[in-house]
Amino acid sequence: MFEFDPILMTLWFFLGFFIPGAVLSLALLKKKEMPLFDKVGIGFGLGLLFPALFAFLLFIAGISFSYGLAVGCVALFYLLSVALFVKEKAWETISFPSDYRKALPTIAIILIMLLAFWVRMASYGPLLMELDPYFYIQHTALILSEGGAPLQEDCAWYPHLSSHRVAPMKAYLEAVSYALYNQNTDFDRYMLSAVAGMLPPVFAALAVFFLYLFVSSEYKRIFAIAAAGVAAFLPMFVMKLMAGESEVQPYAFFGLAFFLGAYALAVKRKDLLFAVIAGLAFFTTFLGSSSEVVLIATLFIFIPLQAIFLFFMKEDLLPNAKINGIIILLGPVLSTILANLFRETSLVSGLFSGYTPIILLAYAFSLVLLLLQAMGGVSSLRLPFKNLPSFKIDDFKKSLPYLGGIVLAAILLIFFTPLGDSVLSMGKGKLEITQFNRPLERTIAEQGVAGASFQSGLGFIAMDFDKLPTFEEMLDFSNKNIIFALFDLLVGIFQHLFAFVAVFLTAISNLVLSGIVAILNTIFGTELIYKDKNNSMLMVVFFAMFVAMFHSIYLKFKTKEQRLALLFAAFIFPVSLIGLFKTKYVIYLGFAISAGLGVSLGEISQFLGHQVEKLKDEEKRKKYSRYLVTGFVLISAMFVYFEWSTGVGESLFFSSFTPRFQDNPEAVQPKMEELCMVSGYPDACEAAEDPVGFASKGMPSQYDQMLCIYSLFSDPANPTSSEQLAASLRCNTMASYWIEFTEWQFEESPKDARFTSWWDYGHWTNYFGQRDTVLRNDHAHQDMILDVAHGFIYGTPEELKQIMQAHGSAYVFFDREIIFNSDGSFGGKFHALNYLSCARNNETSVADSPGQSTCEMEHRWEQVAVPSSQQPCTISSLSGKSGVVAFDAVSGQQKYCMGETTLATGETIIAPYKLNETHGNGDLKLHKAFLNKIGSTSDGTQIYDVYYTKDQTWLENGEVVSGWEDRTKEFYDSNLYNAFVLGKLEGFEQAYTTSDGSVKLYKISG
Repeated sequence: MFEFDPILMTLWFFLGFFIPGAVLSLALLKKKEMPLFDKVGIGFGLGLLFPALFAFLLFIAGISFSYGLAVGCVALFYLLSVALFVKEKAWETISFPSDYRKALPTIAIILIMLLAFWVRMASYGPLLMELDPYFYIQHTALILSEGGAPLQEDCAWYPHLSSHRVAPMKAYLEAVSYALYNQNTDFDRYMLSAVAGMLPPVFAALAVFFLYLFVSSEYKRIFAIAAAGVAAFLPMFVMKLMAGESEVQPYAFFGLAFFLGAYALAVKRKDLLFAVIAGLAFFTTFLGSSSEVVLIATLFIFIPLQAIFLFFMKEDLLPNAKINGIIILLGPVLSTILANLFRETSLVSGLFSGYTPIILLAYAFSLVLLLLQAMGGVSSLRLPFKNLPSFKIDDFKKSLPYLGGIVLAAILLIFFTPLGDSVLSMGKGKLEITQFNRPLERTIAEQGVAGASFQSGLGFIAMDFDKLPTFEEMLDFSNKNIIFALFDLLVGIFQHLFAFVAVFLTAISNLVLSGIVAILNTIFGTELIYKDKNNSMLMVVFFAMFVAMFHSIYLKFKTKEQRLALLFAAFIFPVSLIGLFKTKYVIYLGFAISAGLGVSLGEISQFLGHQVEKLKDEEKRKKYSRYLVTGFVLISAMFVYFEWSTGVGESLFFSSFTPRFQDNPEAVQPKMEELCMVSGYPDACEAAEDPVGFASKGMPSQYDQMLCIYSLFSDPANPTSSEQLAASLRCNTMASYWIEFTEWQFEESPKDARFTSWWDYGHWTNYFGQRDTVLRNDHAHQDMILDVAHGFIYGTPEELKQIMQAHGSAYVFFDREIIFNSDGSFGGKFHALNYLSCARNNETSVADSPGQSTCEMEHRWEQVAVPSSQQPCTISSLSGKSGVVAFDAVSGQQKYCMGETTLATGETIIAPYKLNETHGNGDLKLHKAFLNKIGSTSDGTQIYDVYYTKDQTWLENGEVVSGWEDRTKEFYDSNLYNAFVLGKLEGFEQAYTTSDGSVKLYKISG
């Protein structure tokens, strides 16, 4: 039985990373005025960076990874941290607040971090039902098993070469973690998956901490805590950073937030040490994820705007130039060079193309302004050139000609030079990710267009006021406790009153956002269409952000304070805008809007505080100040609590104390006994008799999803909605048949086998099966995906064979998910394959949504409908046999008369008869097809899927025949239908089938 201890793994995180990181941070930040835990938290971030960095650099230097090297990297980190701690006598400044009230903000952020980690850890295990994580941890697997990933390999996309040398900082962190926990580097694919899967909850906890640091750099800590608390429990942010989600996105949020927090401190305090930390955070984001473009875009917007502001205000640009220089050197430049060394390409590749020149352009703009300041005697920069002209910039108006010339030069550079092409292409490219650019994108759920409501993904902060209960529902007190019913009524009335006001704020937000989109379309030549979002809390927060940003920028000019409004705007608005368009980026919208909430509350609090300070009566000032603090504390707490309680956080928390079957089979034996009695489910009965014995049969048994789910229910016959929600996340494991199949691949298939399948399963074949695949989830060669779709749906068996052989494959497997829905009706992923096969053959295009083309209709299965108001029809006037009229479920035309017939086996079934074809005696001709009732519509119409087989089961004119010749659609000739439904494929032999028949593997004959 597989065993993994998440608490022990957490302990190793502390011993290997967090403790030496905290020691280092306390030494580095000894003289910085900031709360003790804030220093420790920064150390936690550094702790995840340095051991991985050491191992990564050693690999570049030619030293392969090993257990000894992993321990050495951690030991070196300890040595450096302790040495600096002793040198700086860092213990001298460690103190704890004597007044407990001063410790409350620290306690609050620690609690949020702990809860953020704990609720996500509840899904720990090796078999999360996901796709992308297994591509990224395959890199880690190669590090552990071979000392490092080869430069190129052909484990997918043959004959093209590919590489797993991606996100090295993430991969080496996982490798060091695995070595510490396992006490060696002997590769076990399940153990690595479990170990790597424990890091996303860690990344989540640190991401919300650094988001708190980002907001608290400008505003009171209570507003930063509100931002962190809301972000921590966003439903989508919880689900995408659950244990097991070991792809690059969790690491990206850690890196992004780490950078934003450190950079905000660097800019606010004009502190070069924080700039170094921010540069390292940028570095780790670049080399640990694929989200560095967020930071590039933020800096590209912020650096020039901040420089213009400082220039106008006659404030020295030199400190900011130093900070940004450090950031750019450690971030884009150094990370690009190391990435080039890692991938063994030209050392300067990417430095003069891609994103790096864009940030260099923004920095160069600020340097030109700095040069003008130095020439005008405003900056502390001393130029070494004696012959440069000098002048005085002594007021705003005299600054305008110089600034105008620079801005004009920048515009000309961007719009009329090759360098500007990089800027425009980045902007256009990032905006175009909100559109469909290739047919494949239309078939991927997360690539879909975001809707008008975001409540399901973002929870309370995106509460949809259009979905509030009606007054009739609120006044329905039946089956309710009168006290609770009255409370709900009061809350409902308040919600409706707030929603009435929110309508106007939502309208303003939609207007502003549509205007921004129109401007972007003009600049970048895109064709984005902004559609108004529903009246919601999200739009109210957007309105508050617009007002807060304008107010902060106004104060920035009025008071000449070093305010961070431009930095907040440069991060929050671009990220949010992308998230409003595309489902995949809604999680980024949620993270950014959480920061926006903290900023808005902080700015409004400052504004009201200034108004209170104007009061002449001291007693009133004190009283209203107390009211103000209390009010904003309650508002902040409300947002955090409702995000926690109305999302998934609360359900996961209470469920986390209930063991799952796979973790402790004996502990849930009584529940298995009850489930056996209630349902008769065979696996439950076997587990009830001997839970440990059943779990020890293998991974498919131990990680039986049904047993996991029911082990979390207090009453298997009547689970609560909270229990069901928590179980759906904690038991989100691969289906048993996939575990069984990948086990067979790993243990029984030839070592050199290459498997053809739909692209969804390529990562599983590579990682769990440890075999080569034709397609994979990274979509490196989309033409190959279209070819396989053609082979499955459109092509002949010979064409499928030719496609496979062209890519070095002799095995192909088909699964129920690409042809059936969960209820047994035709569907599943078939629509995607059908659309792509038609796109491959130029019979539809990316301009058309799936399901619209004639090609797709021709290759779809046949479906008939029988209305509830049944219309009788006569099958045989001689015998008096009658039936009911059935209609084509798509066209709505009358098609069959449904009536009884007797098979060659003597069985009587309902079968269709052709309304437009008769025998010589006038009887309707039998249409030899089997019907599978799949459900009914709201008006009672019964829907049937139609099957055709090659079995000799029908009686016709006294002979036993098959119904194959009666098939009506090309769907039934597809290789997918023949291989999976009929179980035979011409030119192939069946090599393996899972025990439940959900996956069928074929090998080319001969």
